[in-house]
Amino acid sequence: IRQCISEEININVTLLFGLPRYKEVTDAYMSGLEDRLKSDQGIDGVASVASFFLSRIDTMIDPLLNEKGLHNLKGEVAIASAKQAYNIYKDEFNTTRFKMLESN
Repeated sequence: IRQCISEEININVTLLFGLPRYKEVTDAYMSGLEDRLKSDQGIDGVASVASFFLSRIDTMIDPLLNEKGLHNLKGEVAIASAKQAYNIYKDEFNTTRFKMLESN
């Protein structure tokens, strides 16, 4: 991810299932932008996407919830993950680090 971004290759990171991985993806994205700036290249044209596969999370987790008698939580894990991913997004893209990138 970092290498592609540093070479101005816009990418769509798919099959994200975990929040730690999403945080790694945001770090790689920003690192790639920083690499471009360090080599005196612009970052205006760099745009990428990170896509969570939320339905697959529930598809995997719902049977486990059934086994544990937690039927009321079926279909909720992916929603909770999406909310947490959005919080990570807000945190990461509100840092001094990203503000510096945004100003370039």
